[in-house]
Amino acid sequence: MLLRCPACGAGNSLDVLIAHDDARAAMKAALELDAGLGTLVFQYLGLFRPGKSALGWGKVAALLGELNPMIAAAQIQRDGQIHPAPREIWKLALATVVSTRSTLNLPLRSHGYLLGIIANTHKQQGKRLEDQSDMARSGNTPVAAGAAARPEMTRLPELPPRKGAPDEFKNLVKSRKKGSSDVSTEPASTGTAAAAADTATP
Repeated sequence: MLLRCPACGAGNSLDVLIAHDDARAAMKAALELDAGLGTLVFQYLGLFRPGKSALGWGKVAALLGELNPMIAAAQIQRDGQIHPAPREIWKLALATVVSTRSTLNLPLRSHGYLLGIIANTHKQQGKRLEDQSDMARSGNTPVAAGAAARPEMTRLPELPPRKGAPDEFKNLVKSRKKGSSDVSTEPASTGTAAAAADTATP
């Protein structure tokens, strides 16, 4: 049975691979690899292949032997610091390295560039969370920040100037006032006269 290495492109018989120590170690490491990262990892391993020769089984086994424990632990150590590295961050970092291969100095010599991307991603996430926490403590939320940047958001709309009452309404009020004053005058005088007459009667 002929098998082909996805990293170096070399083909060989399964019996020969199993009998070969480095090939057997590489196959074992490949089987232990996170299935969700397999394609990206093998594309990444291709960046270690020398320009005019195949990537040896021993090198494949060594590279996978370095990656697998970090992927399984979901963390890396970089510059003396531990950085969380869940699967999604591995995917992002591997895809970034593979997509920028044309700008890299190939073949790669170590995982330094990959681990640097993972560490920077974690630092950026931590910085965003810290900034959000600071904003929440100071009351400078995104809504408040947007309002500060756009003062018109907090300004009350200007109301049009109030107009005076219509003439019809003014005339109606005047007529009612005039009628009420006339009515109130007569009962008052009549009542006073009647009271005076009662007082004068023996």
